[in-house]
Formats: sequence, structure tokens, C-alpha cells
Amino acid sequence: LKPDEWEGCNTTEIRFIHKYDDVTCHADVFQMLQSTDPSAPCQKCPVPINSTSASICRSINSDQCGLVADILPMRRDTLSGVDVKIPRNPEAILKSHFGSVSLDLLNLKSIPRNYLFKDHMLVVGQAILNNSDQMTEGSKTDTSVFLSPGRSVDLLSFTWFMFLSFIGLIAVGKVLAQSATPAAVSSSAHPFIRVYAEQNPISAPLEHLFLCPADIKDTTDLSQWPRHEVTIDGSKCTSRDELLAQDSNSDFFQCLTDVVNITTHAMDTIGLSPALSDGSLLGWYRHHKGYIPWDVDADTSIMKADCRESFKKYAKSDQKNIAQVLQELMPEDRGYFRVRGIKYLVGSELDDDDWEGCENPEFRVVHTWNGTACHVDIFQMLQSTDPDTPCSSCPGYKDGKTTVCRTAEGGVCGLKNDYEPASWDRLDWGDCKVPNKPVAALESQYPGSGIELNNLKLVPGNYKYGKQVLVVGRPVDAYGNEITDIAPTEEATTIPPSLRGGEEPSTTSKDVLTTLQEMAKNGWFGGMSEEYELLILIVLALICASLIICLVIWLCKRRQHRTIELTPLPTSSSAAAAYGDGSGTAIPIE
Repeated sequence: LKPDEWEGCNTTEIRFIHKYDDVTCHADVFQMLQSTDPSAPCQKCPVPINSTSASICRSINSDQCGLVADILPMRRDTLSGVDVKIPRNPEAILKSHFGSVSLDLLNLKSIPRNYLFKDHMLVVGQAILNNSDQMTEGSKTDTSVFLSPGRSVDLLSFTWFMFLSFIGLIAVGKVLAQSATPAAVSSSAHPFIRVYAEQNPISAPLEHLFLCPADIKDTTDLSQWPRHEVTIDGSKCTSRDELLAQDSNSDFFQCLTDVVNITTHAMDTIGLSPALSDGSLLGWYRHHKGYIPWDVDADTSIMKADCRESFKKYAKSDQKNIAQVLQELMPEDRGYFRVRGIKYLVGSELDDDDWEGCENPEFRVVHTWNGTACHVDIFQMLQSTDPDTPCSSCPGYKDGKTTVCRTAEGGVCGLKNDYEPASWDRLDWGDCKVPNKPVAALESQYPGSGIELNNLKLVPGNYKYGKQVLVVGRPVDAYGNEITDIAPTEEATTIPPSLRGGEEPSTTSKDVLTTLQEMAKNGWFGGMSEEYELLILIVLALICASLIICLVIWLCKRRQHRTIELTPLPTSSSAAAAYGDGSGTAIPIE
């Protein structure tokens, strides 16, 4: 813009242009709006429940939304050896800028929004240095980042696309064949289970976790286990997907996520940090920030000393205990909420007149989601610095460390710096807080092998599934062949995605090979009509011809470029031609 085209700060962006050794560059300075500005912009930006922070955005259209608390106060840092300032919460600001786009490197993908390298792709790999004509045993460098012309990568991608199209057409043929013939009676997705040869596996894929009747051990010869794997009858066992499909369990875990998310934000507004504990922390740690598939509630913990300070500061004259303070913070438009004190180790609710302040070891937030009830328990931890010096019998107290415990007698002992300060994290799709040292906190709550999976043991401390045993193993058929493509039941397919808080798994080469094996075993076309067979065969012939041509072209290209020439980035105008000399070589990014 020309100087007379804007006044004061009334522009969205300011640019500083600089010339250094005949090389020109610039830095853009974007001006963020705040919801507290006079025109009240950013009103469409999402704000966490009960958050006191103002929202920010880049324009009145509420794009690139974030929170003022994530950007201010900024802190000093360095960028390539020079001083800069960075936001208070860099990761949160990056997510507000890039949205759902991954912050990771996009390997073998085009460079996004870059006019200079728009025709290049990013390559993350290990360069091989070899000056000979034969690519035998070249010397490898460390893993690096390169820019490569998009043409050769496009050919490779197209070749891979053609191969996947080949597989896809065969899969379509199978679907048509199945629709043209009577459906066969499907057998159990896990008729047999080959149990891991481990009593306490550290972890296992969710599809390898089953709940089985306790009498399964009585009908199985376990004399060689755990020295060797053993196969059990899995027809009466329940998989994780089947558990979710039972008794509205899908809604139950959605309910748990919602109540933990809302409770954590509400308590944060009054200075309390309910960190995940017990089964919820174990699920977060062991199941990729998700839940134990057979969990029945959510668990968190706070420090009773913090609760007393919060109640003293925020309680109104007519509020007798912290549960009443928290009840007033629950949103009215997010379903039913009830906050009550709980009899410790009993579970029954207390009346509001039965306790005062924070003088009860446990309270609970009950919630409903689509008619399904759930709750989160909040345990109050004592500290050795509290009056009457509780937790003095806990390990570490005599060494001068501040210890914490759940009862004055020293139950669930730990160190305070293992629990605090708690930090924000994610549980499924919602927000939560986790202890300062999650593993140490878990070890204090589950001493021994409690963090590991207890294979062929009863599910501990679970009123709903306590009479079933956990089985960690691989589903196999009657011939001992591993079943790797278990299809979820119709009910399970309606479950919202990612109850583990991660992304959906992608198809792997192993899945493709398994599909090919099944097709070869059951027939490529099954009961498909001759017209369909002829059509598919013609299309396959054309694809195969195209595939061969592409492979020949790709091999010729590869012969010409067998090694990657490591060319330094241009540092002056004399080297700037390396960006566009048309040589087709990769440019390393330092």
C-alpha cells in the first residue's frame, strides 16, 4: 500500500524489506485482533468452557483463531543465532495457524503455499554418496531434508496409484460377486485366540485385547504357558469393538470425555488442577491418550491444600462445600450435571449437609450424554506439609522430600513433584490435565506390575467386568492362521472415530498382501457374471500395460539420477541459479 492509503495501525499486515549482500528478503508482521477490541471481532472463535482468556483472530472473519493466553506474554528466544520472541504456547499458536494440517514434515508431498519451490516436493531421507556408476554400497550420510523436482516423484506416485487401482478393481469385483451370490453364514471374528507367551505384556494393539469368561482357564491346558503360546476357544470372548457396541458403551466413553473436559476447565477457573489418576491415567498412558476399553468411570486427583485455598477464596456465604462451588460452574446447556461428596471406598453419595469445605477425601461429578450416565471422581491428596503431618510414613519423607498420600495412614504414597505441577493434555477428543511425571504417579498408584497388562488374570477393581479374565493374544482361525482383517460389527461401525484420540489407521502393504491371499484362496471373481468378468479383465489389461510403460520410464529416469548430488543452499546472488538451473538435482535444506 502507498503511505496515504492507510493510517495509524489500520492495516492487517506490515512488511519490513531488507537488502543484505545484494540479496533481498522481507519479514511480515501480522496484526491480530482480539475479542475485547471495540468492534468485538473474533466472536465466532471457539473458546474452552469457562475460559477467562480473550480470543484472537487474524481478520473480522474469525480465521486463524486462538487465545490471548497462548500468545502473551511472549518470551525471548533465538532463531539461527539472533534474538526473537516466541508465543507463550507455541504449539497452540501453530495449531491455530495451520488448523487440522499436521505440524510434521510432509514427506514426498508438494511444498504448500510457496511460490519459489511450488514445483518441488519435500523428501526426508538418507543421502547415499557414490561417484561410481554402480549403486552398490555407497556411504550414507545422516538423515536430511531435501527438495526434489516433482516430476520423478509424480511418476513414482502414479505407478503406485496404478497398482492400488488394480487392487481396488479386484476388491470391487469381490463385492459384486458377493452381491450376486447368497451371503455365506459368517463365523466368529475370533473363533480362537493364540495367547501371548507373556504374563504381563507391557502393551498390545487394541485388537489383541479380549475379555473372556473366567472358566476359560479351566478348559484350557496351560501347563506350557507362559513358556509357549497357547490357543484358547475365543468364541465366547469379547473384543474391544464388540465391547463398544454393547450397552451404549460408545456413548458412555463420549460421556466420560465430556465430563472430564468440562470438569477440568471449570476447576481450572478456581485455581484447581484435577490431574488424571488411577484407571484414567493408565488408559491415557497405555492406550494412546484413550481409555481402558473396560473402564467404568474416570478418575482425577487434586491436593486438599489447594482445595482449601480455593474454597476460602471463591465460596459464597451460602455454599457449604467445594461440591456446591463446582456445581455452580457447570454449564446449563451441556446436559445434566450433579456434583456430590462421596464416601471414600464406598461410592455412595453424601448430602450437602454431611460435610463442609474440602473435608471429605472424594467428590464426584455425574453427567449424562444421550441418556447415558457417567461420572468422574476427584480424589483429594494429602501432603506431608499439611497440619498433623500426614504421609510421614511414605518413602522419601525421611529424606526431606514432600510426600503425598490419599489417606492419613499413608495409602497411595508418592512424591509431590511427581504429581505437580500438572500440565494440559488430551484425553480422546477432550482436554485434561496429567501429573508432572505420569509414569511415577502411576507406579505410586499401581505398585509392582500394575501398569502392565495382566494376561489371563481377572480384571481388577471392576464391578462390571470383574468376573472376566483379560486375554492378550492374536485372533486365529481353526487352522492357526492369524486373522488380520477383523471387520467390526454393524453397531461398531457407527461409533464416532478415534475413541483412542489418534488418527484412523491407514492401509499397509501387509493389508494389501493379506487381501491378495484371501482372493487367491476364495477365487478372484467368485460368482460374478461373464459380462462383469470381461469388463474387469479388459480394464485390468489396460492398467497392466500402463503400469509397465510407467515402470520403464521410471527406471530410465532412475538410471540417469542414481545418486543425489548434495548442492549447498545459495548464500549469494552468484549461487541463486541453483534454484532454477533445470538440472533436476535435489537441493538439501540446512
